[in-house]
Amino acid sequence: AHDRAALQDLLSLLGNRKMILIDSTGLAPNDPRKRGMLDVLDLPGVTRLLVLNAGSQGDSLDDVVSSFKSTGTQQQAVLSKIDEAAKLGPALDAVIRHQLVLRGVTTGQKVPEDWEAADAAKLIRLSLREATKSAFDPTAQDMGFFFAQPSGLTSGTLDA
Repeated sequence: AHDRAALQDLLSLLGNRKMILIDSTGLAPNDPRKRGMLDVLDLPGVTRLLVLNAGSQGDSLDDVVSSFKSTGTQQQAVLSKIDEAAKLGPALDAVIRHQLVLRGVTTGQKVPEDWEAADAAKLIRLSLREATKSAFDPTAQDMGFFFAQPSGLTSGTLDA
């Protein structure tokens, strides 16, 4: 549906369905078409559900939630790809800080088979699981570089 009238017609045709999912085709938070798309979805009976990629960086998740914030209603969300997230903490932080109602999580590519109800205890356990080795963890060889005194550099200059 390219506009509100077309969406209303489609929803009328599908009115006997239990649930209708409308995908916004992954518009970025700063996409100029976003406002128009959100206006089209602003219809009675349409509940917006924000899908957050659990593997995304924390600041990116925060931008997405802030940009797609609903007015007047509590925002609802789904965490997708929790099986691909190296760390679940940033995604859970965004959900908690923005007080989103978490409706579910996806744990794989097969929907609905990989769809699960949101289970707070399970998500906390997953976020606190034994830390895996990160590519960003410093090695013993890196420590000398991090803590070495610069030699031959004058104040305020950097050589690369």
